[in-house]
Amino acid sequence: MMMFWMWEGTLASDLIEKLVEIDPEKLCARFKIDIKDKTSLEILENIAAKRGCILKAGIVDYMRVSNIVLHEFRKGKLGRITLEYPD
Repeated sequence: MMMFWMWEGTLASDLIEKLVEIDPEKLCARFKIDIKDKTSLEILENIAAKRGCILKAGIVDYMRVSNIVLHEFRKGKLGRITLEYPD
């Protein structure tokens, strides 16, 4: 279970990094957050706060917020985004 979370969390973090690079406006608009000068982990934590993915004692539920980010990207809720471009 732990290995799955680590992979999913890393995938969500990598996706956020890529979205910041190619289309930050869509990321900001969908999750209603400010991403200026933030790392992908800080952005993930802000999304967690907005979406109620905080456990007791203020601990971020990284698995849940990662699932939200990945699911919304896969379902196209962030808009039409191409991650790879032909050479």
